Amino acid sequence: MMTKTCKTVTLFILGWWVLFSAPTQAQSQNKDDMELIQEVIKHYFEGGANSNIASFKKALHPKTYLKFSKNGAYTEIDMPTYYGFYKAGKVNQRVSKILSIDITDSAAAAKVSIAGKKRVFTDYFTLLKLKDGWKIVSKTSTNRPVKTNR
Repeated sequence: MMTKTCKTVTLFILGWWVLFSAPTQAQSQNKDDMELIQEVIKHYFEGGANSNIASFKKALHPKTYLKFSKNGAYTEIDMPTYYGFYKAGKVNQRVSKILSIDITDSAAAAKVSIAGKKRVFTDYFTLLKLKDGWKIVSKTSTNRPVKTNR
């Protein structure tokens, strides 16, 4: 038979174990999800750098829209239109970077930078974890001219 002190110590230890093991499991899941999201974004970068529509399709949900402001007006385009901007076989000189990723359960937000010869794009992706994996479901973009040292 357990004494009252022994029960108290056992409950205390069990409570601490539960308290500290749950965040570790969540961190492990987030690490796995982080790597999967990074892979999705790399497919997006590959699609843009090499005009590779198949890579874009690995990253972007078919119903994704690109959203941006053009001359102060809200503008959005669907993915078939977006894919039309890329000519097969054309390599685009650019430097792409993941700036941040924030994950909560099955939703995530990512901020990326894509620097081309003339413009630097900052894209904000919304991603969802779907049956077939993480997909970019929304892309909001802004851009500015590349700063030159003259």
